Amino acid sequence: MEQCYGIIHTDEGDYLMAVMRYGDSNTWICARKSQWQRSNVLQRVMLFHRGIHFGVTSWWRASEFKAPIDTMVMADGGDPVDDADEHYHFNVVAYASDIAVHREELQANLLAIVPEDIFLTTLPLYCSTVETDSFISIYSNEKYCLIGVTIDRKLTAVFHMVPGTPEKIEGHLGRVRRYWDLRFPECSFPAATITIGNSECIPDSLFETAPIRIFEAENDVSLLRAMGTAMTQKEECGPKFAGETQEASFRKHRTWLYGLSAALIILGLIASALLSGINYWFYKKKTAFEAEYKHIIAHNKEIKALADRNNEIAETIIRLEETFSRRTIWGKFLHEIGKNKPEDLYFERFGSEPIKNSPHAVRIALMGWTPKELSVTKFIATLQNIPHVTHITLSSMERNKKKRSIYGFKIICTLLLNEQ
Repeated sequence: MEQCYGIIHTDEGDYLMAVMRYGDSNTWICARKSQWQRSNVLQRVMLFHRGIHFGVTSWWRASEFKAPIDTMVMADGGDPVDDADEHYHFNVVAYASDIAVHREELQANLLAIVPEDIFLTTLPLYCSTVETDSFISIYSNEKYCLIGVTIDRKLTAVFHMVPGTPEKIEGHLGRVRRYWDLRFPECSFPAATITIGNSECIPDSLFETAPIRIFEAENDVSLLRAMGTAMTQKEECGPKFAGETQEASFRKHRTWLYGLSAALIILGLIASALLSGINYWFYKKKTAFEAEYKHIIAHNKEIKALADRNNEIAETIIRLEETFSRRTIWGKFLHEIGKNKPEDLYFERFGSEPIKNSPHAVRIALMGWTPKELSVTKFIATLQNIPHVTHITLSSMERNKKKRSIYGFKIICTLLLNEQ
């Protein structure tokens, strides 16, 4: 379905977009409208592939009017020209700053910038059954009245008259007609009259012949201007301030890239959700199998008895391994003592006790005598080289009171009973 998009800048400082769609009655209708603040960048990005025409506030002046170049520009971007076209008796001007600012903001979608009063020509041509190419169109509200002159399907002039009350419209229209006949006698003033908007603002009693009415219930001039701006995409119905931007020519490819990126992201999310679902399904199945297995074990007496027997055997094996391991370590310890003991060092007593919170270690006390203090030092050095022996200290060493030629000693050490 064919659609056109037009945007204007409202008096409130927002952007107003109208979407025009070709209807079943062979005329164009407003399908929807949307309004957003100019600072809403996301809304502009969401235009995607849409090619828009933008309507800018403009002024119509007789062709001899010379606009200040630093504040206003001509429709074609150049200097004012004389009546090169017999139907263009007026020049339309606008603030250059407005054109530049909006062109930059909307450049990704901008096809053209046109006068926003173009609705006085486009709406009668495309949204009604008008069969004439030359006509005057009137829009009025309480504040002002707009009278547009269309010749050969092109907007030629727009007159802004105040006030816009119904009793003043007939006088406004008469003055415009007299001015036209006096200023441009070679160009006939159009006979057909078309009114746009609420009939209460422009009653039929003002005219000798009833005018053609369009959008009778619509009196929102901002929306009418956005609608008319959208319809300038059908053909050039008036002057143009700027054409299509280079960025706008790329808009359809940009939309394709946006779509591809979004599709990849969605596929990634779907794949992630699918994998998560599969993992959850396997986890549920695993949990169910484990629960079933535990239930069978818990309720089968034979399996339970075998499991208990296996646990008992395993505990016995562990105890035996620990016992044999400890015996082996004790044997190695005693063997190393007997093998490396100095010849003049003799043992009188040998004791051991467990260490609190250390089930795999015992404290050992070695007591004896020797005629040489150096022999005790050598024996301590020997203990330091024995595996599983740590924390070796000489607890005491003193001369025997009765036999002054010998020394009594006591050595404390720790024996680790587990394999390392």
